[in-house]
Amino acid sequence: MKKIITGIAVILLMVLVFTKCNNKSIEKIEPNFTEEVQKIEKNINEKSIDIPKYITPYDLNNQSFFKNLSEIFLKKKSERFSKNDLDNLINNTLKRYRNNLIISNENLKSEKKLTPNEELIFKSYFKELNNSNLSKIKITNYYISQIVKLNLSKKSLQITLNTLSFIRQLMVSINYDKSVNLHQTIEDYDGCVDACMRAKADAVFFYGNWVDQAEFIFSAAETTAWWIGSCMWHCA
Repeated sequence: MKKIITGIAVILLMVLVFTKCNNKSIEKIEPNFTEEVQKIEKNINEKSIDIPKYITPYDLNNQSFFKNLSEIFLKKKSERFSKNDLDNLINNTLKRYRNNLIISNENLKSEKKLTPNEELIFKSYFKELNNSNLSKIKITNYYISQIVKLNLSKKSLQITLNTLSFIRQLMVSINYDKSVNLHQTIEDYDGCVDACMRAKADAVFFYGNWVDQAEFIFSAAETTAWWIGSCMWHCA
């Protein structure tokens, strides 16, 4: 009987320890955090977002990435090269981008899982991109400027700021705020590539669901690089 009681006690202790550890691993969204994100949405709805561009530590690397992609674009515009050549140029650009990331390797989302706070921010952001008729670049800039004020862990702050900084630079690079008729045939190579990139971005940002948008968050640089490779090939 004594052995049975001891065994039961050990099992109960193990269950208690497991439950405590499990509860620690579950990150919950605090009510005031939700309220802060809702304030961002409210200001966008009231069009109170006219602020200077908010500079992040990640802007330089993101700008450099798009500059390198534009060099491939110009090279493709002036000369013909093979699919293998294009693959090598894009892969080299992606390698440079990863090497210059300020975010440490352990903070990269290799497990493809967002925390509840990160998910709340990105869902809110994509919702406002869809619902608001304001400049998409301004909306992105406003989210960046407000995220730094939220109570986020260092890891979450790095992920959200770098991703939104990347999206902002993507929008600038393809003139995303400019109204374009995507169904109209564009003879000009530059305009064709911009329209093609706009269509691919729209497929995620506007017509995609949360699964599409989350996948873009995890693979923004890779996805964008192959978008532009596809568009250059299509428009050549």
